[in-house]
Amino acid sequence: MMRTLLFFNLMLSLSFLYSQDIGFLGDFNGWGDDVDMATTDNNTYTKNGYYLPAGDIKFREGNGWAARQWPSSGNHNVTSAGFYDISLDLTNNSFSLTAASSTNKNIRLIGDFNSWGDTAMTTTDNITYTLDAVSITAGNVKFRRDSAWECNWGDTATADGTADPNSGDNISIGADNTYDVSFNLATLAYAFTVSNTASINNIALNDLIDIHYNSSLRTLNVTIESIQQKFSYRIFNISGSFIGDGHLVKGMNKLSIDAMSSGLYILDVIDDSSRERSIKKFVIN
Repeated sequence: MMRTLLFFNLMLSLSFLYSQDIGFLGDFNGWGDDVDMATTDNNTYTKNGYYLPAGDIKFREGNGWAARQWPSSGNHNVTSAGFYDISLDLTNNSFSLTAASSTNKNIRLIGDFNSWGDTAMTTTDNITYTLDAVSITAGNVKFRRDSAWECNWGDTATADGTADPNSGDNISIGADNTYDVSFNLATLAYAFTVSNTASINNIALNDLIDIHYNSSLRTLNVTIESIQQKFSYRIFNISGSFIGDGHLVKGMNKLSIDAMSSGLYILDVIDDSSRERSIKKFVIN
């Protein structure tokens, strides 16, 4: 009985290990680490929704070349770039790559500019993804899918404008600016173009804010023409005493100052994104 139990446990352990031991690699990752495939029966192995560029791939066992390989000789050529549902059937040693049924690729831009968080890109055809007028600081960025690293795109130091799938390299941004960003999944072409709105962004915040005191309504009208959306403000009297604070948005803002007495005041506006400040003075009669 003990021998049977030990044999069962051994076979269960081997089965578990074996189920983790099939993957694929190829031109898309420089023939580096295998992309693991999943299985529920140790016969059919799958990887769904995986992006592959055009080029050669090969399936193998054990993350090395000493065990079984599919195809047994040569490589399989992926003729068209795209997202694929990939399957390998060990019962008949066959494999298939089928265009993924999902059309939502969830492509995002990540990098130093957003502390390596994700900024979602938009698309109308699930091929070309764009971001308009996004503020990007000098540093590194990358494109990736589903907020994960399994499908990501960088570029080598030569930055030829064509992204490299699952690359260890990033895309280098040389200068702080406001960019229009595009990325094409079919060709892997990408571009960071200084936005037409960048001229607004590069004007000092102080020049983008206009204030007007409306004595009849007892309001301070604050107009902000920046491309940024959210701002904070504080009001001080001329002696430096704090009067009040709050939030502003792009466009027209009306601040009630009915409770404030006549005198000279200072409006301190802070861009919540860049932390740039603007100081304005106004008089209440």
